[in-house]
Amino acid sequence: MTPSGKSKRSSKRLIDDALGGDHRKKLDLQAKPRFHERIIYVFLLACGLLSILTTIGIVAVLLNEAVSFFTRQQWSDTNKAVFAEISEDVTTFSTTASGASLEDGDIIRLGEEQLLVERYEQNAINIAITGTGGGFTAFCAGNTVINDASRAITDAELATCAENDIDPIAFRVGTDALAVVVNPNNTMVNDATLEELALIFGEAETWADVRDEWPDEPIMRFIPGTDSGTFDFLA
Repeated sequence: MTPSGKSKRSSKRLIDDALGGDHRKKLDLQAKPRFHERIIYVFLLACGLLSILTTIGIVAVLLNEAVSFFTRQQWSDTNKAVFAEISEDVTTFSTTASGASLEDGDIIRLGEEQLLVERYEQNAINIAITGTGGGFTAFCAGNTVINDASRAITDAELATCAENDIDPIAFRVGTDALAVVVNPNNTMVNDATLEELALIFGEAETWADVRDEWPDEPIMRFIPGTDSGTFDFLA
């Protein structure tokens, strides 16, 4: 018997064993992964999904921060104020006219026209614009939990807070200056004493009532509201 004949019979025997004698049966040649191979496959799949989710999260956070940054920057550029490093001992400042037109009797407040509120998902923040006096009235009545004030709380306000079992905790954020300015067309008022300021914002009706050399023309005042800390400080 030739070697080739033995090889053919061996191959036929292997095929018969695999088919179980049924030559119409199809052979299953697909790989069957073992148990530890399945575990490795599941682990790699989980790592891939986690990597994708992490990438999506990072992109979402960066996009949110970018939008927030440009929103703040846009607000800041639109509502820029004039800042200066000043000392508490400084009493004279140089200013220039802004060119804004005002009507007689207008109440103006610089720097509080716009508020930027950070959005917190789990908190609701209600902000109302009012003066320091009005703010302390609401605070001492228990209607608010924080009050942004431009002056110290008064004894009367402390007493009202005590009646409502409210113990205020104050901390100083900064020091600003109260500016008193005149129209650039008013060339006669270059200086004024505290007594003259009291007359200008008090009982005086004309400039001549303050100084004899000043013209007998009515004083047009532009002052903050009576509930403002600026008004309290000036008064």
